[in-house]
Amino acid sequence: MKMAETDFKMDLAQLQSNVTLLFSLMKIVETDFKKNNAQLQSNVTGLSEKTNRSLSELRNHISQLKKKLLWKCSEHWRRFQQKCYYFSSDSKSWTEAQRSCASMDANLLVINKPEEQGFVKKWLQHKDYWIGLTDSIAEGDWRWMDGTDYNSSVKFWKKGEPNDASNEDCAEIYGDGGWNDQSCDASLHWICEKPAQFVSP
Repeated sequence: MKMAETDFKMDLAQLQSNVTLLFSLMKIVETDFKKNNAQLQSNVTGLSEKTNRSLSELRNHISQLKKKLLWKCSEHWRRFQQKCYYFSSDSKSWTEAQRSCASMDANLLVINKPEEQGFVKKWLQHKDYWIGLTDSIAEGDWRWMDGTDYNSSVKFWKKGEPNDASNEDCAEIYGDGGWNDQSCDASLHWICEKPAQFVSP
């Protein structure tokens, strides 16, 4: 009986020792896991920052390349961003003005954004010009020459315009930048627009 008790105590001591060792090993594993996890998160953060830096550098490189491209317009045309604009010195009807633009591989001016309106306004010199906007197909159904959606595009009509006061189916831009509907047979200056050409330096 004495020997059995001794053996039991030895086995219990061994078991306790094993449990203690197991807990110690688990602690080591847990510590290693936390350390590896922290390292992994640090690596991911570093990779993310590196990726962001690379993207930023790529954007800067593309921006520099764009600046190096030489956007070119023909003589007597003015450039704004990647488009060329021709301000006529003589006057014609809306249809004749569009025909003149077409002969230069262009269309009457289509205004797509406020910045473009601002640029054009600077060169009007208090004269009125035809632009590429008409509702001659159906009254009130205004359409841009290049197919730009009129309803979702910017508009700069003068207050109370368009009003079709006397069969006015073509749009003009006043010298102050406001738009007005005018009879297409009226004789006005006009503005043509076409894409600028670019060449590498």
